[in-house]
Amino acid sequence: MQELPSEINQTFSEINNSIHLVETAKDVINQSIDAISKTMIHIKEIDLSIKKMELQVELITKEYDFRIEKNKQISHIIMKQLNNYSNSMDLMLENILKMDSSSNDINYINHRSELIALLKNTSNNISSMFLHFISI
Repeated sequence: MQELPSEINQTFSEINNSIHLVETAKDVINQSIDAISKTMIHIKEIDLSIKKMELQVELITKEYDFRIEKNKQISHIIMKQLNNYSNSMDLMLENILKMDSSSNDINYINHRSELIALLKNTSNNISSMFLHFISI
């Protein structure tokens, strides 16, 4: 076989080097495209997660707004009840104070003690209800 002139061999060598450089560049471009595609997918996933969290925050906010509104309505009812209890306790206290404390009748003393215990129990119940209400 006849040998090609050196210029043609050099040209073939340069063409081969150029082809190799193009293939290497093509591989780099493909890797870059893959990396960019994966990055875009991650960005979309992050965006979706952010939207999901925003919806969750909005839902929680609406839930707490509803609870606040409900507690406002309940608070009016409780305030009326507390006022009624307070008036009843005041009336009971006035009746206890009107009772003759100098009486030696055992039934009278027992009745007065029961009324005082009832007043104390009612007061404790009201305090417990109030503390429970403000802890909600």
